[in-house]
Amino acid sequence: MKKKTIQLIDFFRTGHLGPIHLGMSLQEVVVQLGAPTEQYQLKNGFLLAYGGWEILFKQEKPHLAFLIQHSELLYDCTNHDEVIRFESDLFGLDTGIIQPFQHVRLHNMKDWLDQEKIAYHIERKERQPLMKLNSGIFIDFLDVEPVIRIENKEIPVTKIEKMDDFILYTIGILNERPFQ
Repeated sequence: MKKKTIQLIDFFRTGHLGPIHLGMSLQEVVVQLGAPTEQYQLKNGFLLAYGGWEILFKQEKPHLAFLIQHSELLYDCTNHDEVIRFESDLFGLDTGIIQPFQHVRLHNMKDWLDQEKIAYHIERKERQPLMKLNSGIFIDFLDVEPVIRIENKEIPVTKIEKMDDFILYTIGILNERPFQ
């Protein structure tokens, strides 16, 4: 079987992470992506993880996907590149501008989406910007530089003042009323 390449930019356009989309059953996802790197029984469902990418499923059968996300991009870009650029025997993820050891700032994301002709709007969630795409994708940013540990000392968090410099934290899509 030929290995598939999943393009993050296509996720932004369509809301589908390669062959995976909201409403798929747990079994359908495993058939498409293979065995997850981690899986957890949650209070109200199941979680399958492929690197840092998570797919959450409802508890009730047939266990339908209601959330696809990566919610640790700020830290994983700094420390764990393998969970961003996930690769298995069945697929590899091309993350576009999200590269290991580099922060993606709000202005970088705007430039990339403009270049790719993907429409978006930005809402304010408290002080934080929340970017929403027509596909249903949400992109969340934080106003702090990540905490760095050097020789068991923690460097204090640095606040970012200019909103265009906020750092990418979460990408995802959510069925806000999961299959009632």
